[in-house]
Amino acid sequence: MSIKDLNLKCRVGGDGWWTTWSGEVEGNLTVKSHGWDDDGCGYATFHLVDWDEPSQGLIYTDTVFMESLRAELSRVGLPSEGIDYSEQGMQPPDGVHFDASEAFITAVQAAGYGE
Repeated sequence: MSIKDLNLKCRVGGDGWWTTWSGEVEGNLTVKSHGWDDDGCGYATFHLVDWDEPSQGLIYTDTVFMESLRAELSRVGLPSEGIDYSEQGMQPPDGVHFDASEAFITAVQAAGYGE
């Protein structure tokens, strides 16, 4: 099975701890299982297109972004639960990092996305 890109557009509200920027962002969500830990989690990363972390900050903790991401996942027929922000130290400057449940990753991979 070939792997498809999971390109999404999401809103950012600017209500997180690390950015006051608001607007729409585009990116590609990737998922990866890495041998399930005790919590049954893998991870996912939303790789942002055209993001400048020094001036725009980190999307991490923005509630509007998480609501928008879940709505976009539902829109494309994927589960909207089982994904949430990982710790602040895991956040890349050009993306958003998440912990993802085994059920979420399995569903995304079954739809042809991810590794």
